[in-house]
Amino acid sequence: MTRLTATDAFFAYADSASAPMNMGSVLMLSLPADYKGDFFENFRSFIAARIQYLPKLKKCLAVDPVGLPHWLDCEDFDLDYHIRRSSVPSQDDKTLFRKIGRLQHTPFDMDKPLFMFYVIEGLRDGRIAVVQKFHHAFADGKTAVRIMDLFSDEGLERASFEQEIEDTVSPGRLARGASGYVEELRRTFTSLPGIAGAARRMLGAGGKAMLDRIRSRPRTIFSEPLSDRRLFAFRQWPLEEVNRVRRAAGLTFNDMGLALLGGALKRYLEELEALPAESLVCNVPVALAVKGSGGGNAVLAIWVPLGTDIEDRVQRIQFMKQEVDESKQFLSGVLEGASAGSGIQLPAYLVRAAALQSSTEWITRRMPPPGNIALSNVPAPSQTIHVAGAVVDSLYGMPMVLQGQAVSTTFSSYDDKVVCSMLCCEHALPDPERIYDYMDDELKALAAIYLKPVKKKVAHKVSGKVPHRAAKKAPAKVRKTADTKRKTVRNKQ
Repeated sequence: MTRLTATDAFFAYADSASAPMNMGSVLMLSLPADYKGDFFENFRSFIAARIQYLPKLKKCLAVDPVGLPHWLDCEDFDLDYHIRRSSVPSQDDKTLFRKIGRLQHTPFDMDKPLFMFYVIEGLRDGRIAVVQKFHHAFADGKTAVRIMDLFSDEGLERASFEQEIEDTVSPGRLARGASGYVEELRRTFTSLPGIAGAARRMLGAGGKAMLDRIRSRPRTIFSEPLSDRRLFAFRQWPLEEVNRVRRAAGLTFNDMGLALLGGALKRYLEELEALPAESLVCNVPVALAVKGSGGGNAVLAIWVPLGTDIEDRVQRIQFMKQEVDESKQFLSGVLEGASAGSGIQLPAYLVRAAALQSSTEWITRRMPPPGNIALSNVPAPSQTIHVAGAVVDSLYGMPMVLQGQAVSTTFSSYDDKVVCSMLCCEHALPDPERIYDYMDDELKALAAIYLKPVKKKVAHKVSGKVPHRAAKKAPAKVRKTADTKRKTVRNKQ
C-alpha cells in the first residue's frame, strides 16, 4: 500500500465527470519502409516488457474510511484492457483531433489502474498516432514525459525508474482505516512548522501581489461551465526560428510561449468583441525538483497576467516578463518557508476542501479558477526517438481543462522543433486552429520588431566610370574648357 502525497490526492479529489483529471501525450509515428510485422502487436509486446520498471501502473486508486487515498495492487490486472486499437474514418487531421479530444475526456474506471494506450491507425501518409493517457493523481507533466521516454526504444538505457519493493499482501479495510487515522494525525502535526513558514511568506508583499493577480482575472468566454465535447489540436515551428526571436527579445523559452499565446488570444477575442478590459491571467504549472522517480506529482503553479490589455507588443512582453520573474521569486520564497520542519504534508480533509472548487460545477460558476487559461512547458527529448521500431516524427503533450478554465496548452520542443498542443471545450473554443494561425502571425510580428535586418554593403564594379558618390570635383581649368565646348555647340545650332 502506497500513500498519495497531498498534490496527488488533490487531483484524485478534483476528478469529476465534467472535467476528468486526465493528461498524457500524443506521439505521431511513421513506419520505416522495411518495417516487419504488425505494429499494434509489436507495440503490445513492447509495453509488456517495460511495464515492470514502473509497478505503480499495476495499482488501483482506493480511498480508506477517513478519506485518504492510496495505491493498492490490482489483483486482476489485464494489459489488453489498457492497450486499445482504433482508427479514424478520414485522413483529415481534424477528425483525428476530435477523436483525441473524446479519448481525453473519457473518464477512467477507478477500479482499474489509471492508464491507457491508444494506437490510432488509418492516418494520411500511413502515419500512426499513439495516445498515452494517465490520471493526474498518478503523474504530472514532467513524470508523464519520463514515462513516455521509458516506453521508447532508447529510453530503457537512460531510464532511472527503480523497482519498487512492497508487501505483496494489501491490508484489509479495517487496518487501512486505522492506519489512515494515524496518518492524518501525523500529517497534521508534522506539517505545522512548514505551514507557518509558508504563511509568513504568503502574507508578505509577494503574497499580496499574487493575490492581486488572481483577483484581477476577468470573466471571459472561457470561464463558462464545460460542455461534454473536447477538441485537441497541435502545431509546430522550427526551433531555431523561435529561439532567434526569443533571444533577441531577452525571453526564456516559457516566456516565449506566453508571449505568443497572449498575443494570439488578444487578437482572437478582439475579433469576437469579447476581449475584457482587464488582462487575461494564465495558470503556469511549475515543476519542482524532488528525489525519487516512481511517478506522482511534484508541481505547483503561478498565475501570470498576459498583458492582453496592452496594445504595444514590446510593452506587453516587458510587462509579462516582469510578472513572471516576480511570481517565480514569490514561489521560491514560499517553498523555502514550507521546507521548515518536515515540510508540508497536508491531511486529506484540507486537500479535499481545496479540490472542491475544481470538482463542483456550482462552486466554479461563482468562483472560477485563478487562471483564465493554462500553459505548461515540460522539456521533451531533444533528439529523435523510436517506439517499437517506428520513428516518432513529433510528440505533443495532452493537457486537461478545468471548470471555468476551458483552454489548456502545452509548449515544448522536440527534435529541433517547437511543438504546441491545445485541449479545449468545443463550446468555448470551436476553432483552436485559429489560435495557432494567430500565433504564427505573432511570431512574424515579433521577428520584425526584434530581428533588425542587416544592411549589406553594395560593392561597386570596377569600370572606367567613377561612381557618382565617389566622384571628385574636376579642376577649374577642366570645367572652363567643358563650358566653352557646350557654348560652341549651342551657337552652331
